[in-house]
Amino acid sequence: MGEKAAAEKGLEDFVKSKTAESVCLDLSTPSVVVIKQKGKHGSILLGTFWMNVLQHPNNYPVQRYPYKKLYDKNGHYKVMLRVDDVTMTVYMSTGTLTIQGSFVLDWFLKRFSKVMEYYDMPPLEPQPVSDGYLEHEKNWNELMRKDKEKLEQSQQKQRELEEKALMLDGMPHLEVAYSNGVTNSTGDPKTEESNGVQQGETTLKNNALVEDLSDDLELLALDLWSGDVLDKQLSLLSTPVIKEGPTYIYKLWKSLLSRWLSNPDCKVFLATPFLDTERMTDICEIVLQNFTTANIEAFYVRIKCNYTEKISDVKRNAQTKFPCKHQPIIEYKVYNRIVYPLRTFHAKFIGCTDGKGGAEVLMTSANFSADHFEHNNLESVVYHTMTEAEFIHKFINPLSASRQS
Repeated sequence: MGEKAAAEKGLEDFVKSKTAESVCLDLSTPSVVVIKQKGKHGSILLGTFWMNVLQHPNNYPVQRYPYKKLYDKNGHYKVMLRVDDVTMTVYMSTGTLTIQGSFVLDWFLKRFSKVMEYYDMPPLEPQPVSDGYLEHEKNWNELMRKDKEKLEQSQQKQRELEEKALMLDGMPHLEVAYSNGVTNSTGDPKTEESNGVQQGETTLKNNALVEDLSDDLELLALDLWSGDVLDKQLSLLSTPVIKEGPTYIYKLWKSLLSRWLSNPDCKVFLATPFLDTERMTDICEIVLQNFTTANIEAFYVRIKCNYTEKISDVKRNAQTKFPCKHQPIIEYKVYNRIVYPLRTFHAKFIGCTDGKGGAEVLMTSANFSADHFEHNNLESVVYHTMTEAEFIHKFINPLSASRQS
């Protein structure tokens, strides 16, 4: 309790010296730290002050961190930032700052004092993103090691089965496949057997070709894939393959975004270094079609994203394609989710978490632009499912890191 009392005293003195406001620390709710004004009516000045503290160049500057601007169910304006596995929310009308997370008290006692301390310093470096505390990191590494061992054992068994299958495939056939149940007798059993095998193999190959051609025609005929069609294609992408950019990967990209953004439990992530107006328009259209459920958590892109065009040009050009009544939704649901990673990146993927501890990710060599989605290019693509923790650790945390390593 001594450490908590000291932290509260330091907090009160810090706010008092900067704003003349009096605040108190409320720890009555589990996993939540609340810093609020001691008065009953709150303070707009205090809300502005907390935003200045958090967005200070030494802490979490807005150019490098994905702040969200939201309105709650009562119409009150709030700003949120998720970092170090805690979520900080500033309620602008009352000046209340809440910090929420599984280990929030430990984080508050060890990290928030530095946030206040660095506010008084000249610009240095932004706050580093914590890799977690040593014990949590140790537990995570142990879980990852066990998962890796299980995967290696499973892969070894699969390799053994494949080797056996190849050995059997190289042995003489014990059964003969015929194109029908009756053979034409020539009087020579060896000739009949040879003809039957050739006819049967030809029929099987022709049937397979017909099925593949039918599937390809079905995919080309559909603008968006859904249901069993989409599920079948995803099942074929567990290992990387080469596919046509415009006729396959582009449709798959739109189809998956449409599926995820129509599910209110899905939090969607997009990353591409290069983006053009047409693909931004696609994303906005899918969001508008699902505006009650669409939830883009973060959209990672470079500032200069399409030859000489900047992301500001792409946003402006795309927005002009929609009526004025739709533009606030686009601004709130899409543009406010754009993040510019500090490090240069060339990763291209879309992914989502399902709200149940699982995640999906589609990775491709294709940028979200005409160069890859309209021109006749061959691109690589692969689809994986994993746990949400694994997805965040492997895909999101590297892009969200605050400084170059």
